[in-house]
Amino acid sequence: MDYKKILKTFKDQRKDKWDQKAEKYYNNPESADTLLNNAEDKASKKEKGPIKEIWHKLKLIIALARDWSKGRYREVSKGNMILILAGIIYFVSPLDIIPDFIVGLGFLDDAAILTFVINRLDKEIEKYREWKNNSLQGI
Repeated sequence: MDYKKILKTFKDQRKDKWDQKAEKYYNNPESADTLLNNAEDKASKKEKGPIKEIWHKLKLIIALARDWSKGRYREVSKGNMILILAGIIYFVSPLDIIPDFIVGLGFLDDAAILTFVINRLDKEIEKYREWKNNSLQGI
């Protein structure tokens, strides 16, 4: 399966599957802790694998989602937050377009979807990075 087919499948499923799950977290941000912990755990295990190219931005979108869920950062639109959450849910889900247990291919779709999310929200991620850096300097 190639990158374009993966993205098309994700986009086709997004409203019915991934966005619905993301909406639940959006409406109850406090419930996102387990999701974000799972994403951090999975990301740390795959740092050198298929997601190595997007490693730093993946860490940023997870941090953004965590700061949003804790109420520390709210400078993100609902649509963008839903997309971030949907991408993280997809990443954490073991049964997605290409199941994670398929050796050699299972994380390629995760990398493709996360790359899509990151590219689509690059300005949002950079805005968050600036906010985070400014927040840390104030400590």
